[in-house]
Amino acid sequence: MSHETPEQEATRAAREGNDDASSQTSDLSEARRTREQLLDAALELFAERGFEATTTKLIAERAGVPNGLIYYYFGTKEKLLESLFAERTFLPDLQARITSACADQQADPHVTLTQICTEFHTALQRNEPFVRLLSHEADLRSVPRNLLRQLTDHVIALLETFLEEAQQSGQLRQLDSEMVAHALFSSLLVSARFRVFSESDRFIERLVAALLGGTG
Repeated sequence: MSHETPEQEATRAAREGNDDASSQTSDLSEARRTREQLLDAALELFAERGFEATTTKLIAERAGVPNGLIYYYFGTKEKLLESLFAERTFLPDLQARITSACADQQADPHVTLTQICTEFHTALQRNEPFVRLLSHEADLRSVPRNLLRQLTDHVIALLETFLEEAQQSGQLRQLDSEMVAHALFSSLLVSARFRVFSESDRFIERLVAALLGGTG
């Protein structure tokens, strides 16, 4: 028979409820950590070895978790790959940064374009394993192929729009916006992917100057 007062019973019940809630929160946090560990390990291994050559056992070992958790969280290795492409893409952040760089329409277009290219180049280098994985799998699977096309189309469209608006405002001389945008994109992609130039800032400045020529 309990000798607790109603107030004490209420306090104990509330404490037990808080303990249950804390336990559930802890379990959710641990589950998120485990899932992120698996995504990190898969990204590293897929980029290093390719999708087909990477087994779920290798992913689990790299993540430091039991192999069965891959199937628990993702179902299949293919679904794990799809989750990587969906959750680790850097396109939205990159698009926001480039849009922000274009906001000041009165700025020197050479300076703005250099900033845009620097943002793109930095994003490619920071996400090098993801970019390498995209390159590996784009010829084989529709999801990475569509993502790569989306990345290409978005960045080139932003570059073209910026160049055309700068010409219309008289800040740039007439040039082929589409060709310059494609040349910038391709040069930056190759430079970041293969780390062709040790001084990337200097490379970007020279690239922009060479493609834009003089200002009007």
